[in-house]
Amino acid sequence: MSSSSATYKVTIRTDQVNDEGKSAVRIRITKDRKTAYYHTGIFLKLSKDARKSEWNPKATTEKRNWVASKHFDSGSLNTRIKTILEGLQAIETKHPAYTSAQIRDAYAQPEAAKKTGFIAFSEEWIIRKRNHGQYGTASTYITQMGYFKRFWGDRPDDPAKLTPYIISELVHFLRTCDTRRGKGYDAKTINDAFGVYRSFFRNAVLEGWIPPAPNPFSIPLVEEVLKQVERPNVDQIYSLIKLEGLTPDLVHTRNLFLMQFFLHGARVSEVYTLKWSNVNSTHIIFKPRKRAKEVKIIPRHEGIEWILSQYPQQGNYIFPFFAEKHEKAKGEELRLLMRNLNTRIANRLKIIAKMAGLPHLASHMQRHTFADHAWELTKDIRKVQGMLGHSESKTTEGYMTKLGQISKDNLSTSLYSGVQENIRETISGKGYSDELQKEPKE
Repeated sequence: MSSSSATYKVTIRTDQVNDEGKSAVRIRITKDRKTAYYHTGIFLKLSKDARKSEWNPKATTEKRNWVASKHFDSGSLNTRIKTILEGLQAIETKHPAYTSAQIRDAYAQPEAAKKTGFIAFSEEWIIRKRNHGQYGTASTYITQMGYFKRFWGDRPDDPAKLTPYIISELVHFLRTCDTRRGKGYDAKTINDAFGVYRSFFRNAVLEGWIPPAPNPFSIPLVEEVLKQVERPNVDQIYSLIKLEGLTPDLVHTRNLFLMQFFLHGARVSEVYTLKWSNVNSTHIIFKPRKRAKEVKIIPRHEGIEWILSQYPQQGNYIFPFFAEKHEKAKGEELRLLMRNLNTRIANRLKIIAKMAGLPHLASHMQRHTFADHAWELTKDIRKVQGMLGHSESKTTEGYMTKLGQISKDNLSTSLYSGVQENIRETISGKGYSDELQKEPKE
């Protein structure tokens, strides 16, 4: 039986980093010369230069300053570590005979109880997504629930506390809190998160995790500022064909981007996993990676022929991004592999954009450009939906919203173009601007 009290120390692993180059923060529990580690789920960047490191090597339990203040969320993360420490110590107080491993396990797996609550259901839903292989969706949900948990803190998971006032406080928090990019999240990020919260709450009620109640997240959307669409037009995409001075890596990335556009706005992962077996003498046939209802069957044309002619039929895959050795990757390993590939492609597209004199270039931009182009030619949203491979028309309608506003702006400008010359004549002939500067008469 253990006789001495346990000691606790917050440490960080220096022998292992994750795919983002960050190290795990953990709490070392030592009792009767036996050690166990509780992983906090917090990852920080280490650096030999202490001024750049997110970990504070001189941290103390008294000051609670383990995460360096340069980290945008240091206060919240340090509070989380403090809460975990207090929870571990509370377990030991309740069970003084527990070993270090038992203290860790008791905190990590609290006594079984009926699962209820909004947060509890969201965590269960995320697990279901992962079990169904929807790792990207699960990762997005984790991020969005992270916003909520950061606001909610250590309050009990009680849906009755989700009052209109609290929800308004949540919106204010999200619009003003510190983020990696500065102050507050943008309106689209908040609206997307609330869409997920509404879905979680609705399903939690249906499954009995929450008593029947009005959905507190059903509030008006945060107003979004319409931004000018900074995506390339069709001519700018075609101009990439003539771009010179590219390295082999940049050539492959340029060709990948063009093939996405030529395959009716295909997603980047659908193209770098494209196999020669998907190509026959007249068409390219492939199944979209998302939940599209049908396969895409696209006729080969001069653009596709030009790209295919640059690649000899060696191996299974057309482009040298995804290889046979990657075929066994599944689940989380496959998601991380694709994320790393997407990052490499994104970085190369930035270089290509600069060389082509374009303000910005990203793999998904061509998909919107294709949607714009198809809409302009057909004026039929159902045809555009079918070509893009969207399973629901509302997704395609989202693509069209900004395009529709821009079309209205252009039409409005054309309608009033004749007023410009009259204004110029009035200003130059009558000194109208000078008249405005005079004091008005009583």
